[in-house]
Amino acid sequence: MTLNWGSSAFSNKEYNTSVLGLAYLAYGPIVCFPLNDKIGIDFKPQVAFTAVIIDVDGEKFKTNTAAFICISSHFFCLKLSIEPS
Repeated sequence: MTLNWGSSAFSNKEYNTSVLGLAYLAYGPIVCFPLNDKIGIDFKPQVAFTAVIIDVDGEKFKTNTAAFICISSHFFCLKLSIEPS
């Protein structure tokens, strides 16, 4: 299982009257596919829960939702040999 979370906020620098905030929490399995002995790909299908807050001129709008997302990444295996001295 893998767990990912993140958040960010953005403001309107021109007028300083609006702010947008985003946050998410996602979890799901992780499946690794080795391509050779040094390179592989991770496939992570996840369920994500999100929260969005928009503040415009002091009036706040909030929403929560859930979604299914697929994330993939690649990795390199570095085999380091450290000799004791």
